[in-house]
Amino acid sequence: MIDIIMPIRSTPLNLLRDTLDSVLNQSTQDFQLWICDDTPENWIRWDSYQQLLAEYSEAFGSRWNYQRQTKEGGVAAARNQLLESSSNPLVAFLDSDDLWHPLYLTLMSQALETQEADIWVTEILSSVSSTHLLELQRLGIPAEIGMQKIMHNHLQCYEILNFLPRELQKHFWFRAAAYFSGLMCRRKCVDSHQFSPEFRLAEDTELMLQWVKADYQVRCLSVDSPLVIKNHWEGQLGNLSQDPEIMTQVSELLLARHSDCHITEEFLATLPHSWKKTFQMFQRDEGARNRYQLNQGMTFNIISRDEWEIMNL
Repeated sequence: MIDIIMPIRSTPLNLLRDTLDSVLNQSTQDFQLWICDDTPENWIRWDSYQQLLAEYSEAFGSRWNYQRQTKEGGVAAARNQLLESSSNPLVAFLDSDDLWHPLYLTLMSQALETQEADIWVTEILSSVSSTHLLELQRLGIPAEIGMQKIMHNHLQCYEILNFLPRELQKHFWFRAAAYFSGLMCRRKCVDSHQFSPEFRLAEDTELMLQWVKADYQVRCLSVDSPLVIKNHWEGQLGNLSQDPEIMTQVSELLLARHSDCHITEEFLATLPHSWKKTFQMFQRDEGARNRYQLNQGMTFNIISRDEWEIMNL
């Protein structure tokens, strides 16, 4: 049995519906869905939101476990609250705006049940909504023309974890993005370590560092096409990463708590040549773990203003 941990706060209803449908459509139904809700009751879409929750509560039946968030601390506190309430041997995490392939739970749980690793991650595909307009003037396109933007981007290249010595994994994860919508672990991992509420961002990366320093083994489930799609929208918590002040605070917290994971010149000097170049690349560019750069896999379709307005009705 799998516990699915899902915090929610004012998620756009169309994205939340798609996320819940992706759980309902899993090839295995051997799970419990745990929701911790921090949506304010004065939210403009509160009434429609309540109708949606009632609809899916009926659809999930006995697998639906809903709670209001009782402690401050953002998504970290919400996840900790749900982990304290649940008890099944396998734990999966899903953000309320992300999507799972129908085989996600089956493949990830099979990996945990047949392999020794305690934590499994898989590739995440990032998708930006096609309704976002680009800065037309910057591109030299007349203002009366709209442009549809479709972007697909593999967020992290996790496959290196299957070849990386365990003693080096903490240096891989330092300041790397750990996307928990593509992670499943054994219950013992969350029984021994919790999310840190003082982290407004990167609380998942910080927990991953706790795990690898405790010698939990992390492996990557490699598949031909990604099993998880991460959506982006205005107002989501991850957009705080664009705030330099917040990111400085997060970096300082990570460094204070996990300075032994930092990629320093002293650390690089200890590495064999086969790994030194890889970690030098990580040191120079934190985005170097990405399989693809942002602009690769991006397509543009020029459309008329009328067509664009129809799309956004």
